[in-house]
Amino acid sequence: RKDIRTGIRKDIRTGIRKDIRTGIRKDIWTGIRKDIVLGKILGQVLGKILGHVLGKISGQVLGKILGQVLGKILGQVLGMILGQVLGKILGQVLGKILGHVLGKISG
Repeated sequence: RKDIRTGIRKDIRTGIRKDIRTGIRKDIWTGIRKDIVLGKILGQVLGKILGHVLGKISGQVLGKILGQVLGKILGQVLGMILGQVLGKILGQVLGKILGHVLGKISG
């Protein structure tokens, strides 16, 4: 009787231990799997959101910087061109006027 009882007790204990161990293992594995899947999904979603936000921000920043740089360059180039053109025109006009005035004075 004692042997039977202790045997049953041992079987129950070892069975419970094994069940607990396998249960814990299964829980851990399923948890890890779920975490991996959730991590992938969250990673993709967050990546898209962050990409979109960063894209907008970087687009605005790049736009401002490029606008400033291009504005300066274009301003300088246009200033030079306009300066030359206006200088020529003004030089011709002033030259004619001065020539006319000087011609009258000397004449």
